[in-house]
Amino acid sequence: MPSSSVLLDEDDGGGDSEDTHDAVCEPFIANASVPGDQFAWHYDADPSSFAPSSKWAQAFGHYVNREKGKPLFVSLILYLNDAWGNDMHAETLFLDDTAQCGVFVRPKAGRIVLMDQDMWHRILQSSPAATSPRYSLVWKLVFYPTADQQYISISSLMKDKPTLFGSARKLGKLRETYKQ
Repeated sequence: MPSSSVLLDEDDGGGDSEDTHDAVCEPFIANASVPGDQFAWHYDADPSSFAPSSKWAQAFGHYVNREKGKPLFVSLILYLNDAWGNDMHAETLFLDDTAQCGVFVRPKAGRIVLMDQDMWHRILQSSPAATSPRYSLVWKLVFYPTADQQYISISSLMKDKPTLFGSARKLGKLRETYKQ
């Protein structure tokens, strides 16, 4: 379901209209990064940041994304450029704020990234070697559990196995080792 279902009423408990606007999650965004563009670190949505008086918190409670039995906020990024050399940059950077480490994903035509919406990320500036914009589309989705206490994860939504990195990759290798 598109994240437009997350739109909150005029007075979401967030204060003035500027704060209220920050609580709105746009369901679809198109990016066209060119050299000189600067992108700040941000997350797309975080249910734990919604005001307790918001319609969302009243309906689902105050919770952290990925909690069992709660809606899961996910963003899908689709990279569009047919040819994008490594020297052009404009990678998407992802940061684990607690561990202070991260990973970057290079643009590649047809590449899809699924991520929790509360993951800190930004686009790296395109280099002067980029002769055209770096295009990507972003869908912001919310997946609702179909049963009480159902745990929804990104990997449970995928038909094929995801590419894991960092601690998720290590954990996956350990699980495979102990299955044998």
